[in-house]
Amino acid sequence: MNFAILLAAGVGSRFGKAVLKQRARLAGRAVYEHTLARLQSFESIAGILIIFNEDMLAERAAIKRKFPKVLDVIKGGSSRLESSYIGLRYLAPIAEAGSKVIIHDAVRPFVDEPMVERILAALDEHDAVDPVVDSTDTIIVARDGFIESIPDRRNIKRGQTPQGFNFKPILEAFERAFTSGKELVFSDDCGLFMKYADGADPRVRLVAGSEDNIKVTLPIDLTIAEAIVRKNQTADFHRTQNLRGKTALLIGGHGGLGAAIESRLGEVGMTVISLSRRDGLDVCDTGSIVRHLQTVRAQIGPIDAVVDLAAELHTGNLVEQPEAEIEAMVATNFLGSIRVARAAFPHLAETRGQLLFFSSSCYMVGRKSQAVYAATKAAVSNLAQGLAQEWEPAGVRVNCLAPSRAATPMRAANFNQGDDQRDTVTPEQVAIKAEMILSANATGTTFLGSCVPDLC
Repeated sequence: MNFAILLAAGVGSRFGKAVLKQRARLAGRAVYEHTLARLQSFESIAGILIIFNEDMLAERAAIKRKFPKVLDVIKGGSSRLESSYIGLRYLAPIAEAGSKVIIHDAVRPFVDEPMVERILAALDEHDAVDPVVDSTDTIIVARDGFIESIPDRRNIKRGQTPQGFNFKPILEAFERAFTSGKELVFSDDCGLFMKYADGADPRVRLVAGSEDNIKVTLPIDLTIAEAIVRKNQTADFHRTQNLRGKTALLIGGHGGLGAAIESRLGEVGMTVISLSRRDGLDVCDTGSIVRHLQTVRAQIGPIDAVVDLAAELHTGNLVEQPEAEIEAMVATNFLGSIRVARAAFPHLAETRGQLLFFSSSCYMVGRKSQAVYAATKAAVSNLAQGLAQEWEPAGVRVNCLAPSRAATPMRAANFNQGDDQRDTVTPEQVAIKAEMILSANATGTTFLGSCVPDLC
């Protein structure tokens, strides 16, 4: 059997915030939960042991319910090495001959399965394995404020986790170390193994790590992690929701994107109702939204997904733009999203369903002549992330799709013939992405782009 020890007992002194770095929010959930979800999905890992701080042990029962591979959640030690040793001793009675263990930092949320497979494969011939990446910086050895030497960068690597070991040799190395009476100053488990692997090959085999496999140590790392989440989103779809037989309500869904999404969801077996202003549903009127949701619930049944497509786009320089156009974009794109969310929550809580907002690729960077529109779409993305955290206890997922420039009637009405159409995407491509998001277990994420590679 192969085990994973997840180290989450650090105090995060360099993180500089009141919240522990392993509990900091990343794309709608705690950093450690991202890490745990990945380990849970790896077929080669049979059991996971989590080493927590004492004040996090209260989450033990909830974690075990959510992640079935978790064997236990136990209190860590006063140092990283002591926490690793506690984990190894816990696993000793259930580890079999030939068992392997990976020891991983909970604040490295982007560990991937190919890396773990490389580590486990290397353990067939070696007792210790460390994933590494090349150093892109020149490394300087300093002494008394001056450069003492500059090592050849070709020989410098950056070590990562998970570090992998054959179980018996690493447990024996830790036992020797902790009974030696000497101060243990190693920064990782491989360092200890190299010193105390008596009777075993002390060499540590290197395998390729991943540049995405960052460690959240400083506040800026969270910003980088959010960018990695967005970059990797197409690779992280795990279809956990069967949409067949479920009901989706599309709001503002009669246009180009709405028609394509209605068609796509119908193809996968959903009952789809599209309502917009022409049907009397106005996202600027809370009562209108509430009444239409209640009518759908009464006539069709429980609502499993609400997709908010209502949008206003008016281009122009801010100081010259009519006040009515500005107010329409704020009222529809931002305040309308809030109204839809408030009205939809009780229905989605009933089904543990999903609310899917639509943003725009301009939500990250404001563009000339689209300043107000881009600002409202950025607000919607943040709204989705915040609501995902608020509604997680109710089992309601909230996500946001920010398509690439889509060839829709709204776009055609706002851009002239000189608009470069070569990199626009079709509504059908966006619809495929929307369907995949609705069938995934993700929450609190703004998904970029048009579609998933190889499907569009």
